[in-house]
Amino acid sequence: HEFNMDVLKAFVNLHEFGDMILVQALRQFLWSFRLPGEAQKIDRMMECFAERYCNLNPGMFVNTDTCYVLSFAIIMLNTSLHNPSVKDKPTVERFIDMNRGINDGGNLPVELLTNLYDNIKKEPFKIPEDDGNDLMHTFFNPIKEGWLMKQGEIPAYFRDGFI
Repeated sequence: HEFNMDVLKAFVNLHEFGDMILVQALRQFLWSFRLPGEAQKIDRMMECFAERYCNLNPGMFVNTDTCYVLSFAIIMLNTSLHNPSVKDKPTVERFIDMNRGINDGGNLPVELLTNLYDNIKKEPFKIPEDDGNDLMHTFFNPIKEGWLMKQGEIPAYFRDGFI
């Protein structure tokens, strides 16, 4: 498990969340992979996200736990507002109430929570699906591109694939 955590941390550290509002950073993060189905894995990913976000935006929250809890609350809000099977849609007042005391016992500013609510209500998260369409993102927004050079048995290199 230690290797997996090292890989997860390295992946999260590839993201630059500096000077981003939390919901913008979450959008970027959640678009970069497909969430696993297992709650424990999601939990670890969100912990690493919160740690990275807080390191790049010091003073934004009292501690990483606040960022972690609020991030989960935002994801749950997105689901509640935009899933057609959820009949009882939360109001901004309910979202604010649900997040009382998460800032190390204190409350986050109402204006911050209202802005987060409005942002999610207006624009739901786009999360890659497992239908192959997210490959479009991979092919049209590569991090690197060029020919792979494969070394043969004879000390020579051959163009063998495209990345």
